Amino acid sequence: MASRNRLIQMFMSQGNMNKAGLDRIGIALAGADLIRSGGRGRYTVDMDCKDAKNLLIGVMASGGNVSSVVRDVVAYNALPVLGDRYIDSYGAAETFGEAIESILSMSESAFPNHNIKSISVCRTWPEGRISWTDSDGTERQAIFREQNVKRYLLWEDFTVHKSFLDLLWIRLNKPSKVGWAENTPDDGSFEFADESEE
Repeated sequence: MASRNRLIQMFMSQGNMNKAGLDRIGIALAGADLIRSGGRGRYTVDMDCKDAKNLLIGVMASGGNVSSVVRDVVAYNALPVLGDRYIDSYGAAETFGEAIESILSMSESAFPNHNIKSISVCRTWPEGRISWTDSDGTERQAIFREQNVKRYLLWEDFTVHKSFLDLLWIRLNKPSKVGWAENTPDDGSFEFADESEE
């Protein structure tokens, strides 16, 4: 388990983030009962996988806009998968929120060999994507969005990569296994990009 402050430190280490903005996102989500709150110092409430999922979606989807973060978290959590359900070795998910939570709560035996490459959100219209590699080496991607959402030629994406997801899993499930500052990845685990269709 990890405190909200520990998770915020983790997000800060990835760039394009500042503590004040992340604190405001955390406070807004706690006020809406989307993450747990309470306690101070070493007695602060630990975040579970659901809390971490909501904080991750809030940071990725809101672009730091605190006024929309609660609405964004609720909307992105509920995005349905296009086509067949997202199914992997950690379970089946019909929504973006369910899929992320299944990744963050995977078993300790599944973690060393997990095949998740990245989680992305589109900030221009509500869409989530999860990329992974099948056991036969095939690259796969699940897309989560409403069927008839309006899309544009230019869009803004926010992506977290495998090394960040690995550390987030460890912080939530095995916090004694890593030193905090020494093991925060500095390898582009977050990617912030403006995209355009060719």
